Amino acid sequence: MIRHSEALAAVIRSSHEVITRADLWHGGRLVRARIPLVEGKVTLSSTEDIRGRLTATIVDPTGDLVPIGAGGLSPYGSQLHVWRGARIPGARSELVSLGWYRIQETKVIESYRQNRAGVWVSGGARIEVEGLDRMSAVQDSRFLAPGKPKRGATCVGELRRLCRGLIPLSTWAVDDEPVPKSLVYEESRLEAVQTLASALDAAAYAGPDGTMIVRELAAGKSSVHTFTGSASGGLLGCAFVTSRDGVYNAVVARGEASDKKAPRQATAYDVTPGAPTRWDGPFGRVPTFYVSKVIKTKAQAEKTARSRMDSLIRGRDREIAITAVPVPWLEPGDVVTVRTPRLEFSGRLLTVDMPLSAAGGAATYTVRALESGITTLDPSEPIEETYRAA
Repeated sequence: MIRHSEALAAVIRSSHEVITRADLWHGGRLVRARIPLVEGKVTLSSTEDIRGRLTATIVDPTGDLVPIGAGGLSPYGSQLHVWRGARIPGARSELVSLGWYRIQETKVIESYRQNRAGVWVSGGARIEVEGLDRMSAVQDSRFLAPGKPKRGATCVGELRRLCRGLIPLSTWAVDDEPVPKSLVYEESRLEAVQTLASALDAAAYAGPDGTMIVRELAAGKSSVHTFTGSASGGLLGCAFVTSRDGVYNAVVARGEASDKKAPRQATAYDVTPGAPTRWDGPFGRVPTFYVSKVIKTKAQAEKTARSRMDSLIRGRDREIAITAVPVPWLEPGDVVTVRTPRLEFSGRLLTVDMPLSAAGGAATYTVRALESGITTLDPSEPIEETYRAA
């Protein structure tokens, strides 16, 4: 969750004036501040190596931002720092950073006119911009030759070494580990970075302040925001897919066969009362199988089957897309609570689609929630709302 004030959180809950802007940078220098954004969106996804993407339209009345060479909104080293916020009554507006984006491509429609001296000059331009967050610099900087980490290197040390000079580095609160012995750097620097982060059970990504963040995957377990269908709860719609794929209601665990005797085997069933996927219910009988040479006895087989069946039941999840009032401080990885007239659940954000103008309408969020944590509600119950600022 991105830091913000209680005042901004209160304003977002009701009708408010949306403010967005972008600052143009090139070579570490601010070229133009407070560029208004006509339309577009920022898309953040925790399932992508480069998790931030920008599409934006800018109307330039003077034509100064037309990319000529390395100038203007050029894809040759220019970056946009994008903001969204609101005007707070009785105070200055407050903006939240949505990230730094290297310009990948610009499309220009420019008009021309004659000035009073009869000289042809720009009559203004409409410029469409596409950008990727700063991890794209790590992606572009491929290794010139294969290599290996130095002996005794650690994952954190290698992450800092591989990314130094490509993206600003923040302070990381993760437990360091030795580099995996089998690790070899081939061509992709970004793949190497993600492999090192995975060894720490963490994710590496460009944060809203433009620095590279390494964050443990299990970090942040408490809900930071609640969406409800009330007037100030911001929830507008909910969509999800329910599928039989990957759903089992029995686990058969067995050892490996030997020349002298048959393998030990045991079966555990999903017999949860009232569960729609229970064994011998309308869902049917759908077993899965697990074979391990570690299983030597009937007791070991029974324990393994029960353990894996329990894990399957607890681990069933559902990806739910919600449309809601844009909340600019939410990021992938944050835990949110959603309450509809039918369901209540908490889950971790996978994606955020944040519009860059009021005309862009609602934001879209994808939440991964465990089936075991989805509660069916009585529509007559009152709705409670909770909000928290950083």
